[in-house]
Amino acid sequence: MPKNSNTPAESPAVEQPTVAADPFADLPVTRIGEDVSFVDLTDAPTNNPYKYAAVAEAARAERLPMLKGYKHGDKVIIPGTNRKEFKQGSVYGDIQRIANAAGRSGVPVYVLLTELRKMQIGNKRSKYCTQLPPIGWAEGWLNTAITKNIAGVHATKTAPALREEVAARPEDEQKLVANG
Repeated sequence: MPKNSNTPAESPAVEQPTVAADPFADLPVTRIGEDVSFVDLTDAPTNNPYKYAAVAEAARAERLPMLKGYKHGDKVIIPGTNRKEFKQGSVYGDIQRIANAAGRSGVPVYVLLTELRKMQIGNKRSKYCTQLPPIGWAEGWLNTAITKNIAGVHATKTAPALREEVAARPEDEQKLVANG
């Protein structure tokens, strides 16, 4: 009996690729001004911090996304002059990609560090990356990347402050002096 050509052929089920759920989707997003935002990873579970335990705890206590007093903490990171292509997934490769994606306008250092820590989860070459790396881990990598010109520091631009500092206004100071 001839096959009916009007009947569609059964096609095998096509498996859709599974997209991993974002483990940080429920965490709050810190917004600074209109242009800067990043996920607040302060309460996210991290890998065993080993040698970074003290600095990570100090940063978490103040709800900082990076080392307290980090030397590049107020900097804007831009692409470096090192044109070597680093492998995707490598620490230097991810730093380079984040800086290059931001272009000459740059990315605040705390945004870069937050993204880098997220991107490095599962990096088999570091015992710190089986989960989210601890605060303090990425800062050392960024220091070396800047030294090797993989990323650079914007010469004139600074990152928006993480917290708005309440500056005393002159009229407030006058009231304090008058009230004695």
